[in-house]
Amino acid sequence: MKIIIKNYKAKTILGIYPEEKLQAREILISLTICFDGKKAAKSDNISNTIDYDLIGSLIDKLTLNKEYDLIEALVSVIGSKLIKQFSLIDQVIVNIAKPNISEPMTELWKTNIMALSKFENVHCKLSGMVTETNDFCFTAEDFTPFIDYIFSCFGANRILFGSDWPVSLLAADYTKVITLILEYLNEYSAHIKSQVLGLNAIKIYNL
Repeated sequence: MKIIIKNYKAKTILGIYPEEKLQAREILISLTICFDGKKAAKSDNISNTIDYDLIGSLIDKLTLNKEYDLIEALVSVIGSKLIKQFSLIDQVIVNIAKPNISEPMTELWKTNIMALSKFENVHCKLSGMVTETNDFCFTAEDFTPFIDYIFSCFGANRILFGSDWPVSLLAADYTKVITLILEYLNEYSAHIKSQVLGLNAIKIYNL
C-alpha cells in the first residue's frame, strides 16, 4: 500500500545566498511512502496505519524556524525521520537528491546519501539527472561519479531507473536519457542490468 502526499505546503529558510537567508520561503513537499496496510484494512483502526496528520506535524517540525543550505539536506532529514518515527514503513523511494551534475560532488551530498542508504528499506531512483546540468549541456562522463557513488552506497538491489519523462525533455529526449543508463550499465552483469531497469521496480512497487 502507498501513501502519496503531493504539494504539502511548508515554510523554511532554504538556500546558500545571503538574500535567501533573510526570511522563510514557502516550499511544496511531495512524499511516496510504501507500507503494509493489510492490518489497517482489516481492523479499520488508525493505530495500525500511518497517520497523515502526524506526517504533516513531522514535516512542520523539521521546517518551521529551521534553516538549510541545500534541498538535499532537507530531503535527507525528512526521509530519515519518517523511517525512524513510523515502524510500519516498508519502503521509501528517493531520487538522486538533485545534485548539480556539472559540478563536483559536495561532501554534504555524499554524507546525506550515505546516511539514507543505511536504512535498508530506502531505495534510490536514478532519475531527473539530465535537467540538473548547467544549460542542459553534458556528456555521459559527467554522470559517472554520481552514479558510482549511488551504487557504492545502495548496491544494485536497491537502485531503479526512472526516465523523469516528460520533464527530462527539457534537456534531452527519451532515447538519450535511457542510453546514458544503458552505457553505464555495460560494465555490469545482465542480472544487475535487469534489476536496475525493471526487477527492482517490480519488487518495490509490488507489481
